[in-house]
Amino acid sequence: DEIIYAKEDSPFTSLTPIDNATSIDVYKEALSFALGEEPIKNIAITGPYGSGKSSIIQTFEKQNTKYKFLNISLASFKEEEDKADIKLIERSILQQMLYGVDADKLPYSRFKRISTPEHPLIKASLFVMWMLAVFLLYRHQNEFLTFELCSMAGVFWLLCIDLAISLPILLVSDIYQASFGLSLNKVSLKNAEIEVGDHSENSILNRHLDEIIYFFQQTKYDVVVIEDLDRFGDPEIFVKLREINKLINDNGKSNRRVRFLYALKDDMFTHKKRAKFFDFIIPVVPVINSSNSLEKMLPRLNGHHFSREK
Repeated sequence: DEIIYAKEDSPFTSLTPIDNATSIDVYKEALSFALGEEPIKNIAITGPYGSGKSSIIQTFEKQNTKYKFLNISLASFKEEEDKADIKLIERSILQQMLYGVDADKLPYSRFKRISTPEHPLIKASLFVMWMLAVFLLYRHQNEFLTFELCSMAGVFWLLCIDLAISLPILLVSDIYQASFGLSLNKVSLKNAEIEVGDHSENSILNRHLDEIIYFFQQTKYDVVVIEDLDRFGDPEIFVKLREINKLINDNGKSNRRVRFLYALKDDMFTHKKRAKFFDFIIPVVPVINSSNSLEKMLPRLNGHHFSREK
C-alpha cells in the first residue's frame, strides 16, 4: 500500500536547514548591519546545536542577492576528545574553496582539474586549416612573398599568414598556463630525473596563501560562510582564518571587502577571547527547547490527515 499525504499535512519534518525561516527579522537586521560596516570583517553567529543558525544564514542568503556567498561546511561527528588533524581541516577548507568554481575562472591556479573540452570539432577544423595554411605557404613561398596587398590573392595570403601564426601563439599560451600547475623539487641531469611535488610545511593554508588570494582576485565572492568548524574544538584554525581574511582585504587587487561569517556553538570561546577573534557577534535564541517542545509536537502527531491508495 502507498500512503499519500498532502504536503501541508505531512507529519514528517526534514532535519536539513531551510531557506524560508520565519520570525528572524532581528537576525537579518543584525547581519545587514554587520555586512554594511567597513571595519567588520569577521562575524560570528552563535547558538546551541539545532537553534537554527544555518536556516537563518540560508534565508538571509536567499533574500540578499547583492552579496555573493561562498559556503564552506566542515560537518563532522567526531567526539570532542578525538581532536581532528588540523591539516585535514585546512585541506577541506582549501578544496571547497578552490574546487567550488569552474577551472576556466582560475587559469593560473596550480590546482588543476579535469575540464571538458569545448567545441572539439571546431578546434579540430582550425587545426586542419592551420596545417593547410602552413603547407600552402611552404609550397608557394615565391608567390606569397610577392603578392599585391589590395588584390584577392593578397587577402588570401594574409589570411594564411595570420592563421599560421595565431595557432602557435595560442598553443604557447596554453602551455604557459599549464606550467603553473608544476612545482619542481629536484632536477637531475645525470640520471634524467625530475621530481614534481609540494614542499612539506606545517600549514596547508599558509603554503597555498597565494592561491587563496588569487581565488578572491578572480571571483566575486564577498561573504564566506563557514559552518561546523567549532565541532573540532581547536581555536588555532580561527587564528589562521582571521589572518587570511586580513591579507585578502589588504590586497589591493581584490577591489572589495571580503567578510567571513562563522556559525558556532555558544561555548566555543571564553568571553574574553570572543572579541579577539570576531568583530561582531550575533547570539541566536532557540525557538524550541525542552520546555515547549511538547506543545509543538502534539499538533503534528494528532492533527495530520492522509488518504490511502491501494
